[in-house]
Amino acid sequence: MLVILFFSCDSDKIRKNITTENDIPLLNKNSYIVIYNFYGKHRCPSCIAIEENTIKLLNSLYSNYLKDSIIIQKSINIELPQNASIAEKYQVYGSGLYICNFNKGKESVINLTAEGFKFALRKPEMFAKVFTSKIDSLLKKLNYE
Repeated sequence: MLVILFFSCDSDKIRKNITTENDIPLLNKNSYIVIYNFYGKHRCPSCIAIEENTIKLLNSLYSNYLKDSIIIQKSINIELPQNASIAEKYQVYGSGLYICNFNKGKESVINLTAEGFKFALRKPEMFAKVFTSKIDSLLKKLNYE
């Protein structure tokens, strides 16, 4: 029974707060990155690993960018009514990892969900390589390197 609880997809231990689309700060910056970890009520170990690895990498490698709101990480429960519009915008119906680049009023989206499921749980070093290469490339394009 303990194992079932440990791997439960209902785990909230890695989320410090439940966030909504409206929690994203209005920025005075022309260019920034928002990383969305979308999830539902029932979460598998891979879903949890994607979010844990994302937060760990951001905190360890990009803390200054987080502090300056150049990178923003949000965990969004798509099952909450207040998050319906963002789930619809990105056409998310389950767990997902999206990197959204906002540059001078234009948005581009990188969907890393498949890579997250492929690597985050069993090969976190590969997940880190894919994730950081995308973030580093975006920061360079935004002239934040």
